[in-house]
Amino acid sequence: MVNPNVLNQKWLSEIELLDLDMEPAEALKPQNVEKFFTSIISEEKKLSLAHGIINNLSDQLQETIPWFLSHMPPLYLWSTPERVVMDDLLTI
Repeated sequence: MVNPNVLNQKWLSEIELLDLDMEPAEALKPQNVEKFFTSIISEEKKLSLAHGIINNLSDQLQETIPWFLSHMPPLYLWSTPERVVMDDLLTI
């Protein structure tokens, strides 16, 4: 997994290379980039995205859970804690 801070700094470096004479705004300096992007996303947009993701996952789980349970051996279902079964389902 790539550290998001590395990506932010790489992006900023690429932008700076486009115009070496231009000093980036304070909000776009590496130590402030994450705060800048967080501030431009509205709470309404965050909620809308969260609801969309939850609805999508719900639709996918409606199909995945019956398939998963019908393909797993009974011993797995009997001996595996529910939390682990849920983690396995989310992984799929």
